[in-house]
Amino acid sequence: MKNQVILLVLSFYKKIKNKSTKKHPNLGCFSLLYKNVVIVYLAYYLKKQ
Repeated sequence: MKNQVILLVLSFYKKIKNKSTKKHPNLGCFSLLYKNVVIVYLAYYLKKQ
């Protein structure tokens, strides 16, 4: 289950990254922020287990 969540998050992040770099350069900041949020969430999620 843990691995599924991580894979889902990673694929979602890749989608956002691809979209942001091509169409909206200022979304690069957003993707960075999103990455940090994901790291924090994953750390919390793994601690909970």
